Amino acid sequence: MIATLAARPDGAVHEFVVIGAGAGGLAATLFAALAGKSVSLVERTAYIGGATALSAGATWVPNTRHAASLNATDTPEAARRFLDGVVGTFAPAPLREAVLEAGP
Repeated sequence: MIATLAARPDGAVHEFVVIGAGAGGLAATLFAALAGKSVSLVERTAYIGGATALSAGATWVPNTRHAASLNATDTPEAARRFLDGVVGTFAPAPLREAVLEAGP
């Protein structure tokens, strides 16, 4: 394990480079390694887990047709306020908007 990119050996080559140590990135890294591939996982923060760690391991797509049957009062505006308050600057606003628009 290399703690910083500066400590990476010159000329190091990897078959896969995974950006982000959230649930998706960690899963991609694991499965590539299990397949015998050389993998480099890069995380820009000092924390492992990404947004999944902030959400207590849960995944959530607001305002789907399935969610409407459980909570008919949910709205994109309410979901936006929730994301802004919980995720805040850990994910850029355009990314949060993309989830709200394309997720359902």
